[in-house]
Amino acid sequence: MGSGILRRIRRSRSLAISDSEIGAPLRKAQDVHVVCTQGGGCYAAVVGRKDRCITVVVLFQREAGKPFPSNNLTPEQRAELSAGMKAGFEKISEQTEKFGKDINGWLIGSAMGNRAFFKGDWTLRAAAAKAGIYGNDAIEATYPLAKHDADGNPLDGSKHNYTTTFPPGQLPPVNAFWSITMYDGKTQLLIENPINRYLINSPMLADMKKNADGSLTLYVQKDSPGKDKESNWLPAPNGAIYLVIRLYWPKAEPPSVLPPGDGTWEPPSTVAAK
Repeated sequence: MGSGILRRIRRSRSLAISDSEIGAPLRKAQDVHVVCTQGGGCYAAVVGRKDRCITVVVLFQREAGKPFPSNNLTPEQRAELSAGMKAGFEKISEQTEKFGKDINGWLIGSAMGNRAFFKGDWTLRAAAAKAGIYGNDAIEATYPLAKHDADGNPLDGSKHNYTTTFPPGQLPPVNAFWSITMYDGKTQLLIENPINRYLINSPMLADMKKNADGSLTLYVQKDSPGKDKESNWLPAPNGAIYLVIRLYWPKAEPPSVLPPGDGTWEPPSTVAAK
């Protein structure tokens, strides 16, 4: 809706607007619009089409710093707003599956930044917060995410044990440090486990065992791989797995994860044990 319409909404709780003022035809006979101002005020309106006119009925007006007036809404209005919130959350969840490129089962892209970075794409901003709130921009830290293996199959600790093997000399290239953190794929919370280990990171390398060729294998599974391999064990949930690699201050020179999705370094795939 244009600024002129917004001013009219502020003055009246019901008004008629011609098609030419809408800017684009409504796809539905009735829709719910929420208009927010830079000052923090929000207006929710039901928009109905009849003949060649649009009727707007303001459901509520929310000002910055004041409570949401849910008590003033009818049950039908509350139901519509709940449906809208559910649909919005679904769009945010869909966006988290589209971060950057799929490289060996890892989604690598740039989803964090300042207001100029987002360019008004608040769905991306919300999805970035859902995936990992308080993230840095790519040159400070890059975050490959994995919920699937290289073949697109969901990572599931109740069905498989997995391994992730970094070839010799191909650990995450950083100027600071790196880590791989395990989360529950349903709750995105850390996993309670008998060794109280929630991540594997570069400061732990001295205590880990490398293979004969110098590669490093991580054991991603819910049960211990055995005492001889426990130093390389990243405990997994008994269900959906959500993995995040964090590369802090990633190197700019090759091999590099930068630019995200088009870098010269690729994380290894998470492979189901046979």
